[in-house]
Amino acid sequence: MPPSQTAAAADHSDARVAEAFASLVDATDDADERHRLALACSRLTVRNSGLRLSNYAGHAGVSTCPPRFVSSYAECRPACCRVLPALATLSVTSPTTASTSEFAASYAAVLTELASVRSRHAELDRDKRWWVDGSVHSAFHPRLPGGLDLPDVQGLASLLEDPTNNIRSRCSQRKLVGVFDAGAWLRTKDEVDAFDAANLHGATPHREGARMVSHSQEGAGTHYERLPDPSLHGTVVESSALIAIVQRHLGLYASCLTPTLDARAARGEAVTQADRLGDTAIHAANATARHNAGLHAIYTALSSATAAGVSIRLGDKGDGTPASKADALQRHAHLNSTHVPDIIRYGARIDLY
Repeated sequence: MPPSQTAAAADHSDARVAEAFASLVDATDDADERHRLALACSRLTVRNSGLRLSNYAGHAGVSTCPPRFVSSYAECRPACCRVLPALATLSVTSPTTASTSEFAASYAAVLTELASVRSRHAELDRDKRWWVDGSVHSAFHPRLPGGLDLPDVQGLASLLEDPTNNIRSRCSQRKLVGVFDAGAWLRTKDEVDAFDAANLHGATPHREGARMVSHSQEGAGTHYERLPDPSLHGTVVESSALIAIVQRHLGLYASCLTPTLDARAARGEAVTQADRLGDTAIHAANATARHNAGLHAIYTALSSATAAGVSIRLGDKGDGTPASKADALQRHAHLNSTHVPDIIRYGARIDLY
């Protein structure tokens, strides 16, 4: 059906799903910018840091209905022409019917979005970063689907009349909607960066932008797509735990901490964003455990790949007391006078990590 005929249903679906989700994760204040951004992020795909909530109306006025309509029209047209042969004489860009005129408009919207996304990707690709290992990396952005070699609308019209080409696979819903998913990620990232820039009370610079990029990495959201299976340990997650996970994922305040933090605030104690977000609690619970676990994993990997005559050592910071830290700093001063390195590689030269 043409997007104009499904727009009301799309808006209704998006609104009702958003209301239900917001009530679950305690993000019902429309005036709260953090709540609004969390809902915008939740509508992104799981691969792109979101939860794939209903998002037919799209983001920032860019609806995802046009690519769905283009795909379904291109797929169904041959069958429709067999049922009604006269339809084959009607150009897919004819302005005389709602379906063909909206097909042309929807396809134009797809080409516009594709050009916009490619332009932004090219801009980000020019933003280079040189890593210590000498490799060069550009600013992150999700990848576009492959095979997006799309003709203009007139070229598409002639291709649709030829049953021997692969235009229908090139116009698959997965590929075309993927273009709009990539565009939604870019627009949401812009809003998140603006939020970070205006968030004067945040303890961690660029926190939400870094969170969004981190959750857009390969496999970051696969746990949301795993089905609960009582026969597999850890696959059945308590509702309270899952809510806390989702709130952390979307940059919301952790509601499980609200009663305690509200009581502290009522007593006149300072309660920060880091407290509300759960960052303080996680850091306090783990101390340096996660950091140390990562170091030991890297140490094992480096040791396994080290050639003869080269040794790897962990930098010992003592038992964590001020006296032991001062002693460790003195023992490693010949390597680095300002701090104790995490890992030391002794060979023809000494490398500090």
